[in-house]
Amino acid sequence: MLTDDIDAEQIIARLCGQLSPPDRAAFRRAAEDALAKLPCAGEGLVWRIAVGLWRNYFHPPSDTETGQPIGPASRRSSKLIGDEDAKPRDRRRLRLVG
Repeated sequence: MLTDDIDAEQIIARLCGQLSPPDRAAFRRAAEDALAKLPCAGEGLVWRIAVGLWRNYFHPPSDTETGQPIGPASRRSSKLIGDEDAKPRDRRRLRLVG
């Protein structure tokens, strides 16, 4: 087995780990078929071809599956944007402690 074959297998395996189980086999077949058509390929070309195919098989999880907030009402307001409840500080004033 050539080192290029090992590199291609490692790249395909790495990208397969991010796919759902039903999509892994289909992606692996498509990537191996696309790479088999190339007479000679380096690691960079293998990566570009594999990632291009991977985008067709990757489906990101929904917000409810990841537990992330849904919509702007579920997020805390930011004091940087101008929250009306936040009191402005007078930095010129010193407070004595003691």
